[in-house]
Amino acid sequence: MRDLPEEMWHESYRKRAHRRVMDGTPTARRGGAPAGLRRLRADEPSKAITSAAVREFIHPTEDRRLTLREAARLQTFDDTFEFCGSSSDQATLVGNAIPPRFTKVLGIAIREHLESNSGRPRNARGEGALLEFEVTSAQGMSPALASVVSAVNGRYLAQTLFASLESV
Repeated sequence: MRDLPEEMWHESYRKRAHRRVMDGTPTARRGGAPAGLRRLRADEPSKAITSAAVREFIHPTEDRRLTLREAARLQTFDDTFEFCGSSSDQATLVGNAIPPRFTKVLGIAIREHLESNSGRPRNARGEGALLEFEVTSAQGMSPALASVVSAVNGRYLAQTLFASLESV
């Protein structure tokens, strides 16, 4: 905090810094900068991006806070991605997001698992079976999610229906 221009100091830091000077208490016993305001380091992985990132983080090389677009970049959103809503809504979307690059890698791993023979769950007869598949409680689905649901249902739904009919 003390490396920043004074106009960027968090108010709680300003009060603590003033108290230290006034009462002579050593810095180590007064605490440092507020936990909610930190400078990112270009040579280290980013801190977790939350909906408060534009208020919490200082740019690694410039004396300013991050922009929402920079926070979105840290979350691996492409610069062409458009966030809707107010500034607060957009910050919440960025902060609550699972990074797109991570979801892509996870989706590929799930698809490979579903397509592999070793990845299929087995029922009592040793046949592939769907143990549980709850997609979403939301009303709609994106085209990508609808495609995945269709692929999973196409592969496992018939087996599940036949198994339930045989048990009747």
